[in-house]
Amino acid sequence: MHKINLIVGDWSNDGHEKTEDIRFNASLDKENIEKAYKKGIKIVGKEFLTLCEEYEQNTIPKKLFMQICALESRLINYSDFNETIEELNASDESYYSISPLQFAVMYMAIAAQGNVKLTWELDILPISSYINVGGYGLFE
Repeated sequence: MHKINLIVGDWSNDGHEKTEDIRFNASLDKENIEKAYKKGIKIVGKEFLTLCEEYEQNTIPKKLFMQICALESRLINYSDFNETIEELNASDESYYSISPLQFAVMYMAIAAQGNVKLTWELDILPISSYINVGGYGLFE
C-alpha cells in the first residue's frame, strides 16, 4: 500500500494559505493515481478539479454530486449532512456544499473509475506526535 496525502485548498500558499491534508492508503502510487484520475474524468464527463477554485466557493452542481455518489457509495458516509440519497434527489437545491474531505474522496472515486486496480481507504489514524524543531526565521 502507498501512503497518499491529498492537499485540499491553497496548496501553493499564494492566496488564503488554508489547506487540509487528507491521507489515504492506496494500491497505486501518486503517478498512477494521477493517470487514473485523467482517465476517470473522461467517464465522469466534467473536469472536477476546476470546481471550488475561488475563495469560499464550496459548492458543486447537484447532478455531479449525485453522479459521483453513484460511483462511490462511501462518499455519503463522509458528508456533513444526514440525508439519504433519496432525500438528496428530492431536494430542490441545484448545488451542494461540500467539505474538503468530500472533495478528496470524490477525487479518489473518480480516479478509481480510471483504473480498476486502484483500491483505497482513508488513513484516519491521527498523527501521534509532533516535534517542534523551530526554524521560524527560515520563512520569508
